[in-house]
Amino acid sequence: MREMIRTPVIGLTVLAVTALAMVISASLAWAATFTVDTAGDPIPVAGAGACTAALNDCSLRGAIEKSNATGQADTIKFVADFAESQHTITLRAPLTTGDAAADEITINGPGQSLLAVKQSVQLRVFQIFSGSKATIKGITISGGRSPNNAGGILNNPGAVLTLNDTTVTDNQALGTQQDTGNGGGIYNASNATLTLNRSTVSANKAVTLVRI
Repeated sequence: MREMIRTPVIGLTVLAVTALAMVISASLAWAATFTVDTAGDPIPVAGAGACTAALNDCSLRGAIEKSNATGQADTIKFVADFAESQHTITLRAPLTTGDAAADEITINGPGQSLLAVKQSVQLRVFQIFSGSKATIKGITISGGRSPNNAGGILNNPGAVLTLNDTTVTDNQALGTQQDTGNGGGIYNASNATLTLNRSTVSANKAVTLVRI
């Protein structure tokens, strides 16, 4: 009689452990690493970022778009060439990390003296989706010219942003005749979290337009 009682308990324990292992395995399987191999900035079709296995066909923008689509804690890195010489990624639109509150991304650049991500139009450089998490390491962020707040980076409400070994410089928040621009380098919105580790935020401006 005792054996009949113990057997199903053992069976249920094994089943529970197996189910837990499957859940963990499935979760890990979805996290991805994307490797940037071009300094170009093609504007991809929404939901189909330019980041394929073809040579020189994974831009930073494309890698971010691909990461946004997974909804998991993904990592973006760069090919060895980026660590061997200086590169500049000249943007044609802001880079938006995350498209849902659960998204998490880590961008591991080759070094702030080696890679500059620079905006070429009157827009900011990075914007972090509300409630999502982003870690950016080893790049210089510059050239942002936002028409309101956040010249370099907009950290949206509830977002969590960590900058490691990163420089934010020469960005501007351009206000209007009625409102002052805020956050020339970084604008940290309400309930957003910003952490700086060994990073520099300098020579950024918040400007108010004056009618003459």
